[in-house]
Amino acid sequence: MKAAVALLVLVAALALVATVQAGFYFTAEDLESDEALWELYGRWAAHHGVVREPGRFMTFKANAHMLHDKQRHVGELMALNVFGDRSFDEVVATTSCVGSPSPTELEELPVIDLDLLAATQDLSTKVDWRSENAVTDVKDQGLCGSCWAFATAAAVEGRQAIRTGVGGIPSESEYHPYQGFRGICDTGRFHWSAKVSGWFRLQRFNAMNLKLEVSQEPIPVLIGVDADFVHWDPRVRGPVYYGAGTTTLTHAVLVVGYDVDDLGEHYWIVKNSWGRSRLHQHQRRGQQRGIVGKSGVAGILTHAIYVE
Repeated sequence: MKAAVALLVLVAALALVATVQAGFYFTAEDLESDEALWELYGRWAAHHGVVREPGRFMTFKANAHMLHDKQRHVGELMALNVFGDRSFDEVVATTSCVGSPSPTELEELPVIDLDLLAATQDLSTKVDWRSENAVTDVKDQGLCGSCWAFATAAAVEGRQAIRTGVGGIPSESEYHPYQGFRGICDTGRFHWSAKVSGWFRLQRFNAMNLKLEVSQEPIPVLIGVDADFVHWDPRVRGPVYYGAGTTTLTHAVLVVGYDVDDLGEHYWIVKNSWGRSRLHQHQRRGQQRGIVGKSGVAGILTHAIYVE
């Protein structure tokens, strides 16, 4: 896995806080001809450390024009993130990991009772487990549908760190390099240092319940991603993602905190597994104003899991 310094921050919207590589900007002049676009493609590939592939040029061209058309209307700088030569369908197909367990299977999990916790918990207005050394660097799942594994591992290590003061799972140096394909865990390479005895789901569409549980430890959730989210670059368009996302849940992430910005808007802080260039926060603005409905932005309030 690539160690990274990027976090996804979701709330009923998105934001980030980290030092990362500068965004890859482009101008309208870069789109004036195929020759100019091909040269732009080369600079983009070098910037993100990927290989320029002739067969992907038309997708890159379409994405560049799409971002130009979108961003010029709102006065934003134009930038292409690491998914610049991938279509939305391709990104979803190669990074989506929601299939096992299915949403139906998640519905069958017992619901954790937070009534007692709610009655006794003096809920803080701000929680950020990053500052408590309970969140490790962001990893990069690559073009592999393994987000469920990253979210689960991050939840276990965070829970164990909070309870014991040390990480709950072996570090990458103690295990083996991430290979990005389905296989069998090499359990002989590490010692057992944490145990999961069960898991529960939180009550759906209940922001307070999620907030209560996140105040105790990081919580894995499912979210939906759309084309705007996939091609959004927080280093260029700002730390808060204001899109509504989609409620078609295809991606697993970890909620590691929540906070309120200077304008009084609430947001979730979420750890993603798309590498250092993907740092975001979701604000709750849409949900509070009744724009995105009961499921919250990107469906973040639909499926949240507590690991015991």
